[in-house]
Formats: sequence, C-alpha cells, structure tokens
Amino acid sequence: MGTSSNKTRRIIAVGAALAATLGLSPSPASAVSFTTGDVVVCRVGSGTGSLVNTGSPVFLDEYTPGGVLVQSIPMTPSRANAALIASGTATSECMITRSTDGRFVIVTGYGTTMPTTGLSGSASTAVPRIIGRVDANGVVDTSTASSGTTRVATVGSGLPTTAGQAISNLPGTPTTASPYGIFAADLDATPGIDTMYVADDTSGTITKYSLVGSNWVGSATTTIAAAGVRGLTGTVSGSTLTLFASTGGSTATGGGTLWSIADSAGYNAAPSSTVPTSIATAAANSAFRGVAGTECNGAAARSRVPASGSTPTRRHCRNRRPVAQSSPQHAPGHRCVAPWSSHARGSALLRQ
Repeated sequence: MGTSSNKTRRIIAVGAALAATLGLSPSPASAVSFTTGDVVVCRVGSGTGSLVNTGSPVFLDEYTPGGVLVQSIPMTPSRANAALIASGTATSECMITRSTDGRFVIVTGYGTTMPTTGLSGSASTAVPRIIGRVDANGVVDTSTASSGTTRVATVGSGLPTTAGQAISNLPGTPTTASPYGIFAADLDATPGIDTMYVADDTSGTITKYSLVGSNWVGSATTTIAAAGVRGLTGTVSGSTLTLFASTGGSTATGGGTLWSIADSAGYNAAPSSTVPTSIATAAANSAFRGVAGTECNGAAARSRVPASGSTPTRRHCRNRRPVAQSSPQHAPGHRCVAPWSSHARGSALLRQ
C-alpha cells in the first residue's frame, strides 16, 4: 500500500457545465427529502417533445436501489437563481456528483435561454456554465456560474486550500482513455482511498483500479454497453460494494439505462462479478445522463419504509462531515450511503 499522503490525495472530477434556460417557476414545493440509500439520475428532456441540441430541460430522478422511481426534481430556477439546462443530444453532458462535504448533489449545465444554436460548442465566456446544487430536502440552488474546464486529476496533496497547486494525472492510469464517472472507496484495513472504479465511454466499460504502492493498478473490466457508459456512483455495505452506472441515448427520442453491479472481492482483486443488471430505463423523449447517491448529512434524510409496513422515520447524520459506520450517531449496522461516509467518495466527470 502507498503512504498516507498518497492515499489521501484528492481525486476530483469537475467539469465545465452544459445547459440553457427554462422559463419556469421556482424549485418545486412538492419535492421531498431524499431517501438514504437511493440513487439519483440526471435526466434531460420532459418526455413531451423530441430532444434537441439547442437545449432541453434537466431533472433529477430519484430511484430506489431496485429501480423504482421515487420522485423527479426539475432544475428550475427561483428569482434569485439562473436556469440550468443541457443539450438534449450530447451524451457527455449532465454528469452529476456529490459535494465534498456530502451536503449536496452537484449538477452542471448552461446558463442561457432556449433555443441556443451551437450550445455544446459555445465558449464559457459567451454562455456561462452553471453549477447547480440540490440539498437533502430537494431545494435547488443554481446561483453559481463558472468559466473553465478541468478533467480528472490529483490536485496537490491532502486537501488543497491555496492557489498554485500542481495538477497531474493519476499514476498508473491510461492517458489515452476517455474517463467520465468515478467512484472511489477504502476497501482495505488502512485508512484512505485505495480502490477506484472508472467509467469509460469509448469502450463502454467500468475498470477497477487499486492503489498498490504509489500506482493505480487496473484489474478486470465490466462491460456495460458497446459504448456510452458515463455516470457512476456506488455504496458500500459490509464487504460488498454496489455500483450504479448510467448510459444515455443521443438521438431526438433519447433513451438510457440505469445499471447496478455488486463487487465483494475487495481491495486489489478482480471484481467478483462483471455482469451488470438493468434496473431502470429512460422514458421516450428523455435521456439518462449522470448518477449520484442520495443525501445523508446535516439535513434530514428519509428512511425507507420497512417490509412490515411500519411508519418511516426521519434520521440525521448530525455531523456535517461524513459519518463512519462505527459512529455512535447511528444504530449498529445503519450508516450513511458510502459516497459520504468515511469509507468512500463518489464523483463524476463532465466534459466540455
């Protein structure tokens, strides 16, 4: 295993965003808090018209791990916010991730009006890139804009808090691949990130990497589709890591699938399974894009109704920082979903 500094180097995946304006009203009052353990898929298109490259509306769809739709949250603005939309036919857009502190789902998009010709090829100086965030209660904030692009990289060492940090490729990872979604976790007995899963849209695969010494070593890959797998997140429960991946259509009628696959092999071992399961598909005239897990932190999070049908309860991850499984803030065996526990982080890359 590598040193503590090597293992804690921050893997980031930030992207310049994509989308255009919805002249709709504020964030929906009907949105409810996310349910702990669910997954969220970024969807473009309302389903009532063809997808277009001049801009389509964006929604966050919450699904149970079994693929049952829980709710849809439109990325519509309030008066204090900008609209967030995406190109309906660009499969590289609408990637989503979790904020570093686990408090928000982060969504990227374009800050302009629909229709906008040449949306995907526009310069960020002409069409602002919006960085939207959605909290545990489904409240949308799209008041932040950006004008630049960064791909997957390590930034400095530890937690970079000052300017001028060195950015470099992860040692051992290929420089010719086309990575998008990333899910990283701690699967061995040494604290720190040591396992990483990377979605590649060119080969349509997810590759598992392990940090051996100071290099990331790739093992077997999981083929999700002939091409196009981009969104990726996951959860850790005991010795089993479950990945959720998304693929999406690029035509006017949209398309896309939400997949799941379990890996119980652990650190520095080939995945125990390379056969994904389809758990949900996008409706006509809409398309799936990025995927992330649901909220579990300082805000309230709903628990799933038990099989007995008893009333669900609200619970809190009371500390704003990630909570480990052994924390006294949770009952034994009950923890936050892995991307925001101390055991793992999830991220997705949005390319411009």
